[in-house]
Amino acid sequence: MPVLDSPSDTPSVPMRPSPLRWVAALLAVTLVAVLIGAFAHRLTPSVSHAPFDVTLRVTPPAARIELDGRPVGVGTWRASLPRDGVTHLLRVSAPDHATQRLYFADAPPPSTVTLDPVSP
Repeated sequence: MPVLDSPSDTPSVPMRPSPLRWVAALLAVTLVAVLIGAFAHRLTPSVSHAPFDVTLRVTPPAARIELDGRPVGVGTWRASLPRDGVTHLLRVSAPDHATQRLYFADAPPPSTVTLDPVSP
């Protein structure tokens, strides 16, 4: 046991933080994280999920139109698609013509497509 020479001399004993300090620190960090998340959410531009319209007219008029591998029309096609971030493949083909592939997402592709003839 240490001997004390004066009342100002106290033995050096490491102090441990109380459990309440840890709880308070954890709550403060959680509150800051929630506030940052809420503020960042308000700064994020809102994404419109409103559908967009697609109108397509193809030359030659007998050309087949496929959307994502499924036949959707011949010569012309109209549809309303959701703005959902999905990339679509529009394939336009006709005999004796070069096939065209158009990729688009959340906005319509060009409204007219003209296939180039190829020699048989």
